Amino acid sequence: MCLKQKPREKHPSCKPCDTDNVFTFTKATSKILYETGAKKCTAGEKDDISDFKLSEDGKIMTLDGFDFTVVKLTATELEFKVTLFGETLEHTMKAK
Repeated sequence: MCLKQKPREKHPSCKPCDTDNVFTFTKATSKILYETGAKKCTAGEKDDISDFKLSEDGKIMTLDGFDFTVVKLTATELEFKVTLFGETLEHTMKAK
């Protein structure tokens, strides 16, 4: 996952082929949809759906075994952050 810093294209976790990928979420079903853009990183790259789980208090989102701090969660927007190796990365998704 290419988590954005500002600007996303310049962050080391992002390759040029990542910059047109889109992540959206559905709160009611706890699903995150990853849609690859026209720029593919590999020939087999495809769209994917992942399940996420929120803590009871809604402050932690677990996705693919990683815990993310939820900054904002509404019916239309999910903003979260994670600190890896001393660097805090943030990402915002729109609802599908």
